Amino acid sequence: MVAGLLAIVGLGAVAVTATIAVGVAPGAIAFSPSGATAYVANNGTNTVTVVDTATSTATGTFTVGSRPSGLAVVTATTPSTRAATTPSTVATATTSSAATTAPTT
Repeated sequence: MVAGLLAIVGLGAVAVTATIAVGVAPGAIAFSPSGATAYVANNGTNTVTVVDTATSTATGTFTVGSRPSGLAVVTATTPSTRAATTPSTVATATTSSAATTAPTT
């Protein structure tokens, strides 16, 4: 299997400015509310790659269920600190069998 690439496109020049190696057959991408983190669902390797958008680097990969085909970013706060903290971010990959939740970033 050949790994896929995530292309970073510069809007000013409308050109690819960087590529990031991700898993095989990337099929979906979701962003954290701040835009600082991207999550790429890799259908061919049953993984999600975590990307730091400021540095255009993959910072981690985690295994999910079979053939992830979609992603959702859900923000949440813990009940005891709801008023005192900012939301944490969790990415959820939709697979053919179940949803898998990423570590909180």
